[in-house]
Amino acid sequence: MAHEGGVVRPTSNMTSIVAGEQSGQKSAELVHVFLMCHRLAGPATAAEILGNSADRGSLDPARDEFLPESLSEALEKAGYRVSWSRNPLDSKRLLEKVRPAIVILDPLVCSADGVEFELAARLQLPEDPVPLLVFVGDLAELAEIRKVPALFKDFLVKPVSPEELVHRIELLLQAKERHLSLKRHARTLEGQVIRDFKTGLYTERHFRHLLRQEFQRSERHHIPLSFLLIDIDDFKSINDDYEYSFGDFVLAQFAEVLRRSIRDIDHPARFGGDEFMVLLPNTTQAEAVQVAARIRRQVARQSYDNGSYHTNLSCSIGIDTYDGRGLSSPEDLRRRANMALKEAKKRGKNRIWLYSGPAAVPGTAAQGPAEEGRGGHAGHETESEHDARDPGAGSGDASGSMHDPGPRDSGETRFGGVESSSDESA
Repeated sequence: MAHEGGVVRPTSNMTSIVAGEQSGQKSAELVHVFLMCHRLAGPATAAEILGNSADRGSLDPARDEFLPESLSEALEKAGYRVSWSRNPLDSKRLLEKVRPAIVILDPLVCSADGVEFELAARLQLPEDPVPLLVFVGDLAELAEIRKVPALFKDFLVKPVSPEELVHRIELLLQAKERHLSLKRHARTLEGQVIRDFKTGLYTERHFRHLLRQEFQRSERHHIPLSFLLIDIDDFKSINDDYEYSFGDFVLAQFAEVLRRSIRDIDHPARFGGDEFMVLLPNTTQAEAVQVAARIRRQVARQSYDNGSYHTNLSCSIGIDTYDGRGLSSPEDLRRRANMALKEAKKRGKNRIWLYSGPAAVPGTAAQGPAEEGRGGHAGHETESEHDARDPGAGSGDASGSMHDPGPRDSGETRFGGVESSSDESA
């Protein structure tokens, strides 16, 4: 056993007990134990810690002045890699270079506000908490140990038995591993709940949660919130004409196009089957139309080819925007976007339809959502889409005022009498 710079280096034939290994089997990877032996400075305190030599097995009372080394020997025999220090300054320097699996501390002063416990607290990370085992002179010191912000902590009353020390280390490491295993399992389950397994987008359930949050934020601060409901046109024919695996491939590719077409702060989700939803926080009606136009273009340009089959897609999009007033619940926003989508599908698919209330009339000027309660359909088509299908209905049918489209795009697109810009740049 070699001692260099306060570090005990185990011999090559040593093995260690793996953290969390219930069977007690050994592993070639050594678990790193860090001994902060600050109070073990002289023979008197060493004798106090060791107790009666007849009861201490491998800890030799003749070597009390080298107690950290004696503790290291006991831990190495149990299969651990050990580092140690004799004072807080050395501990600080060593901890800047290494990250141990567990810390064993015999503090100069058992105070939760002391520098030694502060060093241990700095090691605590949410994904990798370092267990702490503290030597105490009497049970009155436990009140201070309870204040230390370490998730896994234990104590041993001096004198300390090497066998009990090793046992407590194993229990702490096993508790940590069980905790981390449960966290990993919880993250897996959470991912299954909030992510659609075919597309990686949010599930409808999680999207509802996000919709409630964003709706309340919009209502509170009167900032715009836009909702896109998107349907892949004639997707059923893909499943009918090709294998279902190709249909899953198309859904995944469509989801990727959707992700590329929106911002990081936007929320895309799969509604089920071939329908998708996108929530656009802080997005005006004009900007939402531009986003929808970009999505529609990118979907049409994408080649859906898995090596065995090839197809092209188009999509229909319904849009509604909420400015913090006029709606009683998030479901109203979704319901109105659905009405706009149905109108887009009814009028030939492959188009964008903007909800503007039952009073909307095709080709009339629209400064925003019209009042509900009057006759008419659920919205109006963006005029560039409408003109492409009806050459006789030119842009002169819509006489709206100019509307600032915001930073989303540039180029010319006119929808429902409102001019805005649109191209592929975000």
